[in-house]
Amino acid sequence: MIVDHSNARVLEVLESREKAVVLAYLRRAKADGLLAAVAEVTTDMWAGYVEAAREAFGADVRITIDRFHVMKNFGSS
Repeated sequence: MIVDHSNARVLEVLESREKAVVLAYLRRAKADGLLAAVAEVTTDMWAGYVEAAREAFGADVRITIDRFHVMKNFGSS
């Protein structure tokens, strides 16, 4: 699911969480202007999401791991 947190709206629900699907969507949305000004991406810790964001938006995009997944991982032993 791709969410615009600034405007509190769902932008897209993708057909799968595969990196290739996510990357294709991000690149297309960036080229179309919908995600042209992205400076920060919030995601869970799955490497595929992080890699897709870096590939689509470049090395300067800020990657933030969402609080739910951080706390879930922190609470696990």
